Amino acid sequence: MKLHLDPLTAMRGPQRPGGGREWLLLLVLLLPMAGWAASPASITPVLPFAQARAYVERFNAEDRETFQQSYPNSRAWEFLSASMPRFECPDADIERTYYFRWWTFRKHLKETPDGWVVTEFLPAVPWAKKHNTISCGAAHHFREGRWLRGTRILDDYARFWLTKDAPVRNYSFWIADSLLTWSDVTGSYATALELLPRLVANDAAWESERLDPVSGLFWQIADADGMEGPIGGHGFRPTINSYMYGDALAIARLARKAGNVELERTYLGKAARIKALVQELLWHPEHAFFEVRKGPASLAVAEWRVNDDAALTRRAVASASSPGSVAGLNDGGEPKNSWEPNGGRFVFDGRVGTAEWLRYDFPEPVTLSSVGLYLMTGHRFAPPESVRVRYRNGGQWHDVAGATGTVDQINRWNRIEFTPCTADAVQLDLRLFGFTREALPLRNVRELLGYVPWYFNLPDARFSGAWSQLTDTAGFAAPWGLTTAEQRHPDFKIRYDGHECLWNGPVWPFATSQTLTALANVLNDYQQDVVHRSDYFAALQTYARSHQLTQADGRVVPWIDE
Repeated sequence: MKLHLDPLTAMRGPQRPGGGREWLLLLVLLLPMAGWAASPASITPVLPFAQARAYVERFNAEDRETFQQSYPNSRAWEFLSASMPRFECPDADIERTYYFRWWTFRKHLKETPDGWVVTEFLPAVPWAKKHNTISCGAAHHFREGRWLRGTRILDDYARFWLTKDAPVRNYSFWIADSLLTWSDVTGSYATALELLPRLVANDAAWESERLDPVSGLFWQIADADGMEGPIGGHGFRPTINSYMYGDALAIARLARKAGNVELERTYLGKAARIKALVQELLWHPEHAFFEVRKGPASLAVAEWRVNDDAALTRRAVASASSPGSVAGLNDGGEPKNSWEPNGGRFVFDGRVGTAEWLRYDFPEPVTLSSVGLYLMTGHRFAPPESVRVRYRNGGQWHDVAGATGTVDQINRWNRIEFTPCTADAVQLDLRLFGFTREALPLRNVRELLGYVPWYFNLPDARFSGAWSQLTDTAGFAAPWGLTTAEQRHPDFKIRYDGHECLWNGPVWPFATSQTLTALANVLNDYQQDVVHRSDYFAALQTYARSHQLTQADGRVVPWIDE
Protein backbone atom coordinates (compact mmCIF):
# COMPACT_ATOMS: atom_id res chain seq x y z
CA MET A 1 0.00 0.00 0.00
CA LYS A 2 1.48 3.39 -1.00
CA LEU A 3 1.02 6.27 1.43
CA HIS A 4 2.27 9.83 1.21
CA LEU A 5 2.40 12.41 3.97
CA ASP A 6 3.56 15.90 3.14
CA PRO A 7 5.04 16.96 6.50
CA LEU A 8 4.42 20.69 6.67
CA THR A 9 5.07 20.05 10.34
CA ALA A 10 7.75 17.42 10.85
CA MET A 11 8.19 15.28 13.95
CA ARG A 12 11.41 16.16 15.69
CA GLY A 13 12.92 15.10 18.98
CA PRO A 14 12.66 11.71 20.68
CA GLN A 15 9.68 9.43 20.63
CA ARG A 16 7.50 9.14 23.69
CA PRO A 17 9.03 6.60 26.10
CA GLY A 18 7.57 3.20 25.33
CA GLY A 19 5.46 4.56 22.48
CA GLY A 20 5.47 3.77 18.79
CA ARG A 21 5.54 6.38 16.04
CA GLU A 22 2.48 8.56 16.41
CA TRP A 23 0.81 10.44 13.59
CA LEU A 24 -2.54 12.01 13.04
CA LEU A 25 -5.45 10.20 14.58
CA LEU A 26 -6.19 8.51 11.25
CA LEU A 27 -2.51 7.66 10.73
CA VAL A 28 -1.61 6.17 14.09
CA LEU A 29 -0.47 2.90 12.56
CA LEU A 30 -0.58 3.34 8.80
CA LEU A 31 2.93 4.71 8.39
CA PRO A 32 4.64 1.99 10.45
CA MET A 33 2.60 -0.58 8.50
CA ALA A 34 3.74 0.88 5.23
CA GLY A 35 7.38 0.49 6.17
CA TRP A 36 8.14 4.19 6.70
CA ALA A 37 11.91 4.41 7.04
CA ALA A 38 13.02 7.89 6.07
CA SER A 39 13.21 10.68 8.61
CA PRO A 40 10.11 12.90 8.11
CA ALA A 41 12.29 16.00 8.48
CA SER A 42 14.33 14.92 5.44
CA ILE A 43 11.37 14.62 3.07
CA THR A 44 10.52 17.44 0.70
CA PRO A 45 6.86 18.20 -0.10
CA VAL A 46 5.71 16.15 -3.09
CA LEU A 47 1.92 16.35 -3.00
CA PRO A 48 0.14 19.04 -5.00
CA PHE A 49 -2.34 21.42 -3.43
CA ALA A 50 -5.04 20.72 -6.02
CA GLN A 51 -6.19 17.45 -4.51
CA ALA A 52 -6.50 18.90 -1.00
CA ARG A 53 -8.25 22.00 -2.30
CA ALA A 54 -10.81 19.89 -4.15
CA TYR A 55 -11.80 18.23 -0.89
CA VAL A 56 -12.14 21.55 0.90
CA GLU A 57 -14.29 23.01 -1.87
CA ARG A 58 -16.49 19.90 -1.86
CA PHE A 59 -16.99 20.09 1.90
CA ASN A 60 -17.82 23.79 1.69
CA ALA A 61 -20.39 23.16 -1.04
CA GLU A 62 -22.13 20.43 0.98
CA ASP A 63 -22.22 22.42 4.22
CA ARG A 64 -25.09 24.63 5.38
CA GLU A 65 -22.70 26.48 7.76
CA THR A 66 -25.23 27.39 10.42
CA PHE A 67 -22.52 28.64 12.78
CA GLN A 68 -19.28 30.47 12.09
CA GLN A 69 -16.20 31.11 14.21
CA SER A 70 -12.80 32.62 13.41
CA TYR A 71 -12.31 30.69 10.15
CA PRO A 72 -15.63 30.39 8.25
CA ASN A 73 -15.88 28.25 5.16
CA SER A 74 -14.95 31.23 2.99
CA ARG A 75 -11.52 31.21 4.70
CA ALA A 76 -11.18 27.45 5.10
CA TRP A 77 -8.67 26.98 2.29
CA GLU A 78 -6.73 30.06 3.31
CA PHE A 79 -6.11 28.49 6.72
CA LEU A 80 -5.78 24.84 5.76
CA SER A 81 -3.42 25.35 2.83
CA ALA A 82 -0.96 27.03 5.19
CA SER A 83 -1.50 24.81 8.20
CA MET A 84 -2.39 21.18 7.54
CA PRO A 85 -0.16 18.32 6.34
CA ARG A 86 -1.23 16.93 2.99
CA PHE A 87 -1.96 13.24 2.59
CA GLU A 88 -2.53 10.71 -0.19
CA CYS A 89 -3.90 7.18 0.18
CA PRO A 90 -5.44 4.60 -2.20
CA ASP A 91 -8.34 4.10 0.23
CA ALA A 92 -10.90 6.75 -0.72
CA ASP A 93 -12.70 6.68 2.64
CA ILE A 94 -9.52 7.21 4.63
CA GLU A 95 -8.25 9.99 2.39
CA ARG A 96 -11.60 11.81 2.35
CA THR A 97 -12.04 11.50 6.10
CA TYR A 98 -8.49 12.70 6.72
CA TYR A 99 -9.24 15.98 4.96
CA PHE A 100 -12.73 16.17 6.36
CA ARG A 101 -11.40 16.04 9.93
CA TRP A 102 -9.00 18.89 9.22
CA TRP A 103 -11.79 20.86 7.58
CA THR A 104 -13.93 20.25 10.67
CA PHE A 105 -11.12 21.01 13.12
CA ARG A 106 -10.73 24.42 11.48
CA LYS A 107 -14.38 25.22 12.22
CA HIS A 108 -13.76 24.92 15.95
CA LEU A 109 -10.84 27.35 16.17
CA LYS A 110 -11.88 30.50 17.98
CA GLU A 111 -9.85 33.61 18.76
CA THR A 112 -10.86 35.11 22.10
CA PRO A 113 -9.57 37.79 24.49
CA ASP A 114 -7.75 34.90 26.18
CA GLY A 115 -6.10 33.79 22.95
CA TRP A 116 -6.98 30.90 20.64
CA VAL A 117 -9.18 28.09 21.92
CA VAL A 118 -10.72 24.98 20.37
CA THR A 119 -14.44 24.49 20.99
CA GLU A 120 -16.19 21.15 21.18
CA PHE A 121 -19.50 22.56 19.91
CA LEU A 122 -20.21 25.32 17.42
CA PRO A 123 -23.49 26.47 19.00
CA ALA A 124 -23.36 27.67 22.58
CA VAL A 125 -24.28 24.85 24.96
CA PRO A 126 -25.26 25.34 28.61
CA TRP A 127 -22.74 22.82 29.96
CA ALA A 128 -19.80 24.61 28.32
CA LYS A 129 -17.85 27.21 30.21
CA LYS A 130 -15.62 30.13 29.28
CA HIS A 131 -15.71 30.95 25.53
CA ASN A 132 -17.96 27.88 25.01
CA THR A 133 -15.04 25.56 25.82
CA ILE A 134 -15.28 22.11 27.38
CA SER A 135 -12.25 20.31 28.80
CA CYS A 136 -13.80 16.91 27.96
CA GLY A 137 -12.44 16.75 24.41
CA ALA A 138 -9.41 18.99 24.88
CA ALA A 139 -6.88 16.14 24.91
CA HIS A 140 -8.20 15.05 21.49
CA HIS A 141 -7.84 18.65 20.29
CA PHE A 142 -4.15 18.57 21.21
CA ARG A 143 -3.64 15.14 19.66
CA GLU A 144 -5.01 16.25 16.29
CA GLY A 145 -3.97 19.89 16.44
CA ARG A 146 -0.32 19.12 17.23
CA TRP A 147 0.24 18.61 13.50
CA LEU A 148 -0.70 22.20 12.64
CA ARG A 149 2.04 24.26 11.10
CA GLY A 150 2.93 26.90 13.66
CA THR A 151 2.47 26.67 17.40
CA ARG A 152 0.48 29.76 18.37
CA ILE A 153 -2.97 28.15 18.47
CA LEU A 154 -2.08 25.29 20.81
CA ASP A 155 0.30 27.50 22.77
CA ASP A 156 -2.63 29.82 23.50
CA TYR A 157 -4.89 26.83 24.19
CA ALA A 158 -2.46 25.35 26.70
CA ARG A 159 -2.17 28.67 28.51
CA PHE A 160 -5.94 29.10 28.43
CA TRP A 161 -6.50 25.90 30.38
CA LEU A 162 -3.74 26.49 32.89
CA THR A 163 -3.50 30.27 33.35
CA LYS A 164 -6.87 31.83 32.42
CA ASP A 165 -9.11 30.51 35.21
CA ALA A 166 -10.60 27.92 32.85
CA PRO A 167 -12.35 24.91 34.46
CA VAL A 168 -9.64 22.43 33.52
CA ARG A 169 -11.01 19.68 35.80
CA ASN A 170 -14.72 19.93 34.95
CA TYR A 171 -14.12 16.81 32.87
CA SER A 172 -11.34 14.25 32.72
CA PHE A 173 -8.44 15.77 30.77
CA TRP A 174 -4.96 14.27 30.44
CA ILE A 175 -3.40 17.68 29.91
CA ALA A 176 0.24 16.97 30.82
CA ASP A 177 0.40 14.09 28.35
CA SER A 178 -1.30 16.32 25.77
CA LEU A 179 1.29 19.07 26.12
CA LEU A 180 4.11 16.56 25.94
CA THR A 181 2.83 14.85 22.77
CA TRP A 182 2.39 18.28 21.16
CA SER A 183 5.94 19.24 22.18
CA ASP A 184 7.29 15.99 20.74
CA VAL A 185 5.89 16.98 17.34
CA THR A 186 7.00 20.61 17.33
CA GLY A 187 10.38 19.88 18.89
CA SER A 188 9.92 22.77 21.30
CA TYR A 189 9.25 22.09 24.99
CA ALA A 190 9.43 25.72 26.12
CA THR A 191 5.71 26.19 26.81
CA ALA A 192 5.32 22.81 28.51
CA LEU A 193 8.34 23.48 30.73
CA GLU A 194 7.10 26.96 31.57
CA LEU A 195 3.74 25.47 32.57
CA LEU A 196 5.27 22.56 34.49
CA PRO A 197 4.51 24.07 37.95
CA ARG A 198 0.88 24.49 36.91
CA LEU A 199 0.75 20.91 35.65
CA VAL A 200 2.02 19.78 39.06
CA ALA A 201 -0.61 21.96 40.78
CA ASN A 202 -3.33 20.51 38.53
CA ASP A 203 -2.23 16.99 39.42
CA ALA A 204 -2.34 17.86 43.13
CA ALA A 205 -5.86 19.24 42.71
CA TRP A 206 -6.99 16.01 41.03
CA GLU A 207 -5.58 14.08 43.98
CA SER A 208 -7.45 16.34 46.40
CA GLU A 209 -10.73 16.00 44.51
CA ARG A 210 -10.72 12.45 43.18
CA LEU A 211 -8.12 10.28 44.91
CA ASP A 212 -9.54 7.71 47.33
CA PRO A 213 -7.17 7.60 50.31
CA VAL A 214 -7.94 3.96 51.14
CA SER A 215 -7.62 2.25 47.76
CA GLY A 216 -5.17 4.70 46.21
CA LEU A 217 -7.29 4.80 43.03
CA PHE A 218 -8.92 7.81 41.40
CA TRP A 219 -12.69 7.82 41.00
CA GLN A 220 -14.78 9.70 38.48
CA ILE A 221 -18.40 10.34 37.59
CA ALA A 222 -19.15 8.80 34.19
CA ASP A 223 -20.60 12.06 32.86
CA ALA A 224 -17.40 13.88 33.83
CA ASP A 225 -15.52 11.28 31.78
CA GLY A 226 -17.69 12.40 28.84
CA MET A 227 -19.50 9.05 28.94
CA GLU A 228 -23.14 9.43 29.93
CA GLY A 229 -25.29 6.49 30.90
CA PRO A 230 -22.77 3.63 30.70
CA ILE A 231 -23.55 0.19 32.06
CA GLY A 232 -20.51 0.31 34.33
CA GLY A 233 -21.55 3.60 35.85
CA HIS A 234 -19.52 5.82 38.12
CA GLY A 235 -16.62 4.81 40.28
CA PHE A 236 -13.00 3.73 39.99
CA ARG A 237 -12.78 3.86 36.21
CA PRO A 238 -9.93 2.64 33.98
CA THR A 239 -10.19 5.99 32.19
CA ILE A 240 -9.37 8.49 34.94
CA ASN A 241 -6.70 6.22 36.44
CA SER A 242 -5.03 5.78 33.05
CA TYR A 243 -5.18 9.53 32.44
CA MET A 244 -3.52 10.21 35.79
CA TYR A 245 -0.88 7.58 34.96
CA GLY A 246 -0.19 9.21 31.59
CA ASP A 247 0.05 12.65 33.17
CA ALA A 248 2.40 11.35 35.87
CA LEU A 249 4.77 9.96 33.24
CA ALA A 250 4.56 13.18 31.24
CA ILE A 251 5.35 15.33 34.27
CA ALA A 252 8.26 13.04 35.11
CA ARG A 253 9.67 13.43 31.61
CA LEU A 254 9.25 17.21 31.65
CA ALA A 255 10.88 17.30 35.09
CA ARG A 256 13.86 15.48 33.62
CA LYS A 257 14.12 18.05 30.85
CA ALA A 258 13.96 20.78 33.50
CA GLY A 259 16.75 19.10 35.45
CA ASN A 260 14.50 18.50 38.47
CA VAL A 261 15.59 15.02 39.53
CA GLU A 262 13.50 14.99 42.71
CA LEU A 263 10.29 15.87 40.86
CA GLU A 264 11.03 13.26 38.21
CA ARG A 265 11.54 10.60 40.88
CA THR A 266 8.32 11.60 42.66
CA TYR A 267 6.20 11.30 39.52
CA LEU A 268 7.79 8.08 38.35
CA GLY A 269 6.80 6.71 41.76
CA LYS A 270 3.23 7.98 41.34
CA ALA A 271 2.99 6.36 37.91
CA ALA A 272 4.28 3.05 39.26
CA ARG A 273 1.71 3.06 42.07
CA ILE A 274 -1.18 3.79 39.71
CA LYS A 275 -0.04 1.07 37.30
CA ALA A 276 0.11 -1.51 40.08
CA LEU A 277 -3.32 -0.57 41.45
CA VAL A 278 -5.02 -0.57 38.03
CA GLN A 279 -3.65 -4.05 37.31
CA GLU A 280 -4.57 -5.32 40.77
CA LEU A 281 -7.96 -3.69 41.40
CA LEU A 282 -9.49 -2.96 37.98
CA TRP A 283 -8.67 -6.24 36.21
CA HIS A 284 -11.47 -8.81 36.18
CA PRO A 285 -9.66 -12.16 36.03
CA GLU A 286 -12.68 -14.16 34.84
CA HIS A 287 -13.59 -11.63 32.15
CA ALA A 288 -9.92 -10.95 31.32
CA PHE A 289 -10.65 -7.26 31.04
CA PHE A 290 -10.15 -3.93 32.79
CA GLU A 291 -13.50 -2.86 34.23
CA VAL A 292 -15.06 -0.16 36.37
CA ARG A 293 -15.11 -0.84 40.10
CA LYS A 294 -17.95 0.64 42.09
CA GLY A 295 -16.76 3.90 43.54
CA PRO A 296 -16.80 5.52 46.94
CA ALA A 297 -19.78 7.66 47.78
CA SER A 298 -20.02 10.86 49.75
CA LEU A 299 -23.00 12.10 51.76
CA ALA A 300 -25.60 14.72 50.85
CA VAL A 301 -28.16 15.93 53.41
CA ALA A 302 -31.26 17.83 52.30
CA GLU A 303 -32.58 18.54 55.80
CA TRP A 304 -31.63 17.77 59.41
CA ARG A 305 -34.21 18.26 62.17
CA VAL A 306 -34.29 17.88 65.92
CA ASN A 307 -37.44 16.59 67.69
CA ASP A 308 -39.18 16.64 64.29
CA ASP A 309 -39.72 20.33 65.08
CA ALA A 310 -38.94 22.68 62.18
CA ALA A 311 -39.35 25.80 64.34
CA LEU A 312 -36.94 24.55 66.99
CA THR A 313 -34.48 23.44 64.33
CA ARG A 314 -34.50 26.87 62.65
CA ARG A 315 -33.34 28.48 65.91
CA ALA A 316 -30.08 26.53 65.78
CA VAL A 317 -26.82 27.68 64.19
CA ALA A 318 -25.51 24.97 61.84
CA SER A 319 -21.87 24.05 61.23
CA ALA A 320 -20.00 21.15 59.64
CA SER A 321 -16.57 19.58 59.33
CA SER A 322 -16.52 20.11 55.56
CA PRO A 323 -16.61 23.45 53.69
CA GLY A 324 -19.89 24.50 52.12
CA SER A 325 -23.12 26.29 52.83
CA VAL A 326 -25.02 24.78 55.76
CA ALA A 327 -27.94 27.22 55.43
CA GLY A 328 -30.21 24.60 53.86
CA LEU A 329 -29.89 22.13 56.73
CA ASN A 330 -32.40 23.92 58.95
CA ASP A 331 -34.34 26.13 56.55
CA GLY A 332 -37.54 24.24 57.38
CA GLY A 333 -38.11 22.99 53.85
CA GLU A 334 -39.86 19.68 53.36
CA PRO A 335 -38.03 17.73 50.62
CA LYS A 336 -40.31 16.61 47.78
CA ASN A 337 -37.91 13.79 47.03
CA SER A 338 -34.20 13.15 47.28
CA TRP A 339 -33.25 15.09 44.17
CA GLU A 340 -35.54 18.09 44.79
CA PRO A 341 -34.64 19.25 48.29
CA ASN A 342 -37.09 22.22 48.24
CA GLY A 343 -34.33 24.32 49.65
CA GLY A 344 -30.62 23.93 50.11
CA ARG A 345 -28.58 20.84 50.71
CA PHE A 346 -25.24 20.10 52.31
CA VAL A 347 -22.71 17.84 50.61
CA PHE A 348 -19.53 16.46 52.10
CA ASP A 349 -17.99 17.14 48.73
CA GLY A 350 -15.20 14.77 47.80
CA ARG A 351 -15.11 13.23 51.30
CA VAL A 352 -15.07 9.43 51.35
CA GLY A 353 -13.91 7.03 54.04
CA THR A 354 -13.52 9.94 56.45
CA ALA A 355 -14.84 10.97 59.87
CA GLU A 356 -17.13 14.01 59.57
CA TRP A 357 -19.63 15.87 61.73
CA LEU A 358 -22.71 18.09 61.61
CA ARG A 359 -23.53 20.36 64.55
CA TYR A 360 -26.36 22.56 65.78
CA ASP A 361 -25.68 25.19 68.46
CA PHE A 362 -28.80 26.52 70.23
CA PRO A 363 -29.15 30.05 71.70
CA GLU A 364 -30.28 28.52 75.01
CA PRO A 365 -30.54 24.96 76.41
CA VAL A 366 -33.33 22.84 74.91
CA THR A 367 -34.70 19.35 75.53
CA LEU A 368 -33.86 16.92 72.74
CA SER A 369 -35.25 13.43 72.13
CA SER A 370 -34.68 12.68 68.41
CA VAL A 371 -32.90 13.69 65.24
CA GLY A 372 -34.03 13.16 61.65
CA LEU A 373 -32.00 13.31 58.42
CA TYR A 374 -33.34 13.40 54.88
CA LEU A 375 -30.60 12.02 52.62
CA MET A 376 -30.29 12.86 48.94
CA THR A 377 -29.71 10.45 46.13
CA GLY A 378 -27.25 10.91 43.30
CA HIS A 379 -24.57 9.05 41.39
CA ARG A 380 -21.98 9.81 44.07
CA PHE A 381 -24.02 9.89 47.30
CA ALA A 382 -24.77 7.11 49.77
CA PRO A 383 -25.80 6.80 53.41
CA PRO A 384 -22.98 6.94 55.97
CA GLU A 385 -21.36 3.81 57.34
CA SER A 386 -22.19 4.84 60.91
CA VAL A 387 -23.77 7.69 62.91
CA ARG A 388 -23.15 8.66 66.53
CA VAL A 389 -25.32 11.29 68.28
CA ARG A 390 -23.74 13.45 70.97
CA TYR A 391 -24.97 16.45 72.94
CA ARG A 392 -23.27 19.25 74.87
CA ASN A 393 -24.37 20.40 78.31
CA GLY A 394 -22.37 22.63 80.65
CA GLY A 395 -19.45 22.65 78.25
CA GLN A 396 -19.14 18.83 78.27
CA TRP A 397 -19.95 16.45 75.41
CA HIS A 398 -21.84 13.20 76.07
CA ASP A 399 -23.23 10.33 74.02
CA VAL A 400 -27.02 10.22 73.99
CA ALA A 401 -28.53 7.34 75.96
CA GLY A 402 -30.91 4.68 74.64
CA ALA A 403 -30.40 5.50 70.94
CA THR A 404 -32.55 3.49 68.53
CA GLY A 405 -32.95 3.86 64.77
CA THR A 406 -30.64 4.03 61.77
CA VAL A 407 -29.51 6.43 59.04
CA ASP A 408 -29.29 4.11 56.06
CA GLN A 409 -32.04 5.10 53.62
CA ILE A 410 -32.06 7.47 50.65
CA ASN A 411 -35.15 9.42 49.59
CA ARG A 412 -36.82 9.38 53.01
CA TRP A 413 -36.46 10.61 56.57
CA ASN A 414 -34.10 8.61 58.77
CA ARG A 415 -34.86 8.92 62.47
CA ILE A 416 -32.87 8.21 65.63
CA GLU A 417 -34.67 8.46 68.97
CA PHE A 418 -32.97 8.60 72.36
CA THR A 419 -33.58 9.33 76.04
CA PRO A 420 -34.53 13.03 76.42
CA CYS A 421 -31.60 15.24 77.38
CA THR A 422 -30.97 18.93 77.98
CA ALA A 423 -28.46 20.36 75.53
CA ASP A 424 -27.11 23.61 74.18
CA ALA A 425 -25.65 21.78 71.15
CA VAL A 426 -26.10 18.48 69.35
CA GLN A 427 -23.63 16.81 66.98
CA LEU A 428 -23.79 13.92 64.54
CA ASP A 429 -20.46 12.10 64.19
CA LEU A 430 -20.51 10.43 60.79
CA ARG A 431 -18.23 7.83 59.27
CA LEU A 432 -18.45 7.87 55.45
CA PHE A 433 -17.95 4.67 53.51
CA GLY A 434 -14.46 3.98 52.22
CA PHE A 435 -12.91 1.32 50.03
CA THR A 436 -13.16 -2.44 50.46
CA ARG A 437 -13.31 -4.97 47.64
CA GLU A 438 -16.48 -6.46 49.11
CA ALA A 439 -18.31 -3.15 49.52
CA LEU A 440 -17.15 -1.80 46.14
CA PRO A 441 -17.01 -4.69 43.64
CA LEU A 442 -16.22 -4.64 39.94
CA ARG A 443 -19.22 -3.78 37.76
CA ASN A 444 -19.10 -7.04 35.74
CA VAL A 445 -19.27 -5.54 32.26
CA ARG A 446 -16.67 -5.18 29.57
CA GLU A 447 -16.74 -1.66 28.11
CA LEU A 448 -14.57 -0.19 25.38
CA LEU A 449 -13.01 2.11 27.99
CA GLY A 450 -11.19 -0.98 29.28
CA TYR A 451 -8.70 -0.45 26.45
CA VAL A 452 -7.74 3.05 27.62
CA PRO A 453 -4.84 1.76 29.79
CA TRP A 454 -3.02 0.78 26.57
CA TYR A 455 -3.40 4.37 25.30
CA PHE A 456 -0.57 5.09 27.73
CA ASN A 457 1.18 1.67 27.54
CA LEU A 458 0.18 1.03 31.15
CA PRO A 459 -0.55 -2.76 31.24
CA ASP A 460 2.04 -5.50 31.30
CA ALA A 461 2.07 -7.91 28.36
CA ARG A 462 0.22 -10.59 30.34
CA PHE A 463 -3.00 -8.59 30.02
CA SER A 464 -3.02 -8.59 26.20
CA GLY A 465 -5.72 -11.26 26.01
CA ALA A 466 -8.30 -8.49 26.56
CA TRP A 467 -7.88 -7.55 22.89
CA SER A 468 -9.69 -10.70 21.75
CA GLN A 469 -12.93 -8.80 22.46
CA LEU A 470 -12.11 -6.27 19.73
CA THR A 471 -12.97 -8.66 16.90
CA ASP A 472 -15.65 -10.66 18.71
CA THR A 473 -19.18 -9.87 17.51
CA ALA A 474 -20.46 -10.70 20.98
CA GLY A 475 -17.86 -8.23 22.24
CA PHE A 476 -17.26 -4.90 20.49
CA ALA A 477 -17.13 -5.69 16.76
CA ALA A 478 -20.08 -4.26 14.84
CA PRO A 479 -20.74 -3.25 11.21
CA TRP A 480 -20.29 0.48 11.85
CA GLY A 481 -17.58 0.42 14.46
CA LEU A 482 -16.72 -0.57 18.00
CA THR A 483 -19.63 -0.58 20.42
CA THR A 484 -19.07 1.09 23.76
CA ALA A 485 -20.28 -1.96 25.70
CA GLU A 486 -20.01 -5.67 24.98
CA GLN A 487 -23.01 -6.83 22.97
CA ARG A 488 -23.49 -10.00 25.01
CA HIS A 489 -24.35 -8.00 28.14
CA PRO A 490 -28.09 -7.95 28.98
CA ASP A 491 -28.04 -4.15 29.43
CA PHE A 492 -26.48 -3.48 26.02
CA LYS A 493 -28.78 -1.21 24.01
CA ILE A 494 -28.82 0.86 20.85
CA ARG A 495 -31.55 3.29 21.86
CA TYR A 496 -31.81 7.04 22.12
CA ASP A 497 -35.04 7.52 24.01
CA GLY A 498 -34.75 9.54 27.20
CA HIS A 499 -31.25 10.77 26.34
CA GLU A 500 -29.57 11.03 22.95
CA CYS A 501 -26.04 10.61 24.33
CA LEU A 502 -25.70 7.18 25.90
CA TRP A 503 -22.61 4.99 26.27
CA ASN A 504 -24.38 1.67 26.88
CA GLY A 505 -23.87 0.43 23.34
CA PRO A 506 -23.76 3.12 20.60
CA VAL A 507 -20.48 3.73 18.79
CA TRP A 508 -18.71 6.95 19.81
CA PRO A 509 -15.81 8.58 17.90
CA PHE A 510 -14.31 9.65 21.25
CA ALA A 511 -13.93 6.04 22.38
CA THR A 512 -13.03 4.66 18.94
CA SER A 513 -10.12 7.08 18.56
CA GLN A 514 -8.82 6.18 22.02
CA THR A 515 -9.04 2.50 21.14
CA LEU A 516 -7.21 2.96 17.82
CA THR A 517 -4.35 4.73 19.60
CA ALA A 518 -4.28 2.02 22.27
CA LEU A 519 -4.30 -0.71 19.63
CA ALA A 520 -1.44 0.96 17.76
CA ASN A 521 0.58 0.85 20.97
CA VAL A 522 -0.20 -2.85 21.42
CA LEU A 523 0.96 -3.63 17.88
CA ASN A 524 4.05 -1.45 18.08
CA ASP A 525 5.23 -2.09 21.63
CA TYR A 526 3.97 -5.49 22.84
CA GLN A 527 4.85 -9.08 22.08
CA GLN A 528 1.44 -10.72 21.63
CA ASP A 529 -0.53 -12.81 19.17
CA VAL A 530 -4.08 -11.71 19.94
CA VAL A 531 -4.57 -8.84 17.48
CA HIS A 532 -2.81 -8.07 14.24
CA ARG A 533 -2.23 -5.17 11.89
CA SER A 534 -5.08 -6.34 9.72
CA ASP A 535 -7.41 -5.91 12.71
CA TYR A 536 -6.20 -2.36 13.15
CA PHE A 537 -6.63 -1.53 9.48
CA ALA A 538 -10.15 -2.99 9.42
CA ALA A 539 -11.13 -0.89 12.45
CA LEU A 540 -9.53 2.20 10.90
CA GLN A 541 -11.38 1.70 7.60
CA THR A 542 -14.70 1.30 9.42
CA TYR A 543 -13.98 4.40 11.50
CA ALA A 544 -13.19 6.44 8.38
CA ARG A 545 -16.24 5.09 6.53
CA SER A 546 -18.52 5.95 9.46
CA HIS A 547 -17.85 9.68 9.02
CA GLN A 548 -20.91 9.99 6.76
CA LEU A 549 -24.55 10.97 6.96
CA THR A 550 -27.34 10.02 4.57
CA GLN A 551 -29.55 13.08 4.22
CA ALA A 552 -33.31 13.13 3.66
CA ASP A 553 -32.84 13.50 -0.10
CA GLY A 554 -30.59 10.43 -0.22
CA ARG A 555 -27.32 12.32 -0.60
CA VAL A 556 -24.41 10.97 1.47
CA VAL A 557 -22.20 13.69 2.91
CA PRO A 558 -19.15 13.61 5.21
CA TRP A 559 -20.26 14.04 8.81
CA ILE A 560 -19.07 14.01 12.40
CA ASP A 561 -21.39 14.66 15.33
CA GLU A 562 -22.33 13.41 18.76
